[in-house]
Amino acid sequence: LGGIALTLALIFLIKYAFEHELIPPAVRVGLGFVAGLALVAGGIQLTQRNYAVTGQTLSATGFVTLYAITFAAHAIYQFPAFSTLVSMIVMVLITAGAFILASAQRAHVIAILGVLGGFMTPVLLSTGQDNPVGLFTYIAVLDIGLFAIAIRRDWSYLALLGAIGTAVMQGAWFDKFYEPYKLTTLVTICCGFVALFGAGHAFMVRTVSKRGFALGAALVATL
Repeated sequence: LGGIALTLALIFLIKYAFEHELIPPAVRVGLGFVAGLALVAGGIQLTQRNYAVTGQTLSATGFVTLYAITFAAHAIYQFPAFSTLVSMIVMVLITAGAFILASAQRAHVIAILGVLGGFMTPVLLSTGQDNPVGLFTYIAVLDIGLFAIAIRRDWSYLALLGAIGTAVMQGAWFDKFYEPYKLTTLVTICCGFVALFGAGHAFMVRTVSKRGFALGAALVATL
């Protein structure tokens, strides 16, 4: 409760400062990154002192803050330093940090947040141009990372969440960009992910206990 109260207080303070133009945009972004990193670091310290719930709450809030401030710097303030590529790299690093911390602390809430942030990154930073190679290469790398954590921590549900997220991204791409002449691209994408999740399923059933989630992931990918 204390962690949540502190988080809300910080959010309302920043919101008030922004609405009344008390802080220039560049300083807002800088303070946002400092606040996000401080929340993650503070959460790690509290978790190490056996305050796991509060610590993981603070860390999760810190990652949300980092995602939000990166998106604001790119899309709202449009700082030249935060180009689409740079912002994508920053969000990928944030997602990787969330996965690593979730695995180290066995924190499910941080892992789920990492999944959500990972799949939202290409949506938030979309340029409106079709780039299936870049998009689905990124998604494939994200899914491989999810499989790695799922196997390491026996969190098989992450594979299922990854399959659902992948299916949603494929559907969104199909709805917005597909044309008949892109049939080869579509087939390649679908077959590639079926192979990826099929291989992941085959490996997971030998190493994790909750095989139902692994099978569900394979079925979602196939559909």
